[in-house]
Amino acid sequence: LLGEIISDTNEKRSLVIAQKICHYFIEETNAVLQKVSHMKDEEVALLNQLTLVETLWTEELKILQASAEILNSLQMPF
Repeated sequence: LLGEIISDTNEKRSLVIAQKICHYFIEETNAVLQKVSHMKDEEVALLNQLTLVETLWTEELKILQASAEILNSLQMPF
């Protein structure tokens, strides 16, 4: 039983750490997307490249948000 309690505690800690990491990357990705948006407004010549960069960062944001939702749902039963 002691091992089960320790394992449960470690799993809870791991989920909390994973959530913090995920939220950090979501914030970072949002900041980069804002920078790209400002650059697109100012640099018309780079519009195609910046649009590609924006698309890639947006995809990363979607993946991170989905990961955060999964982590949140995993933590609910605890």
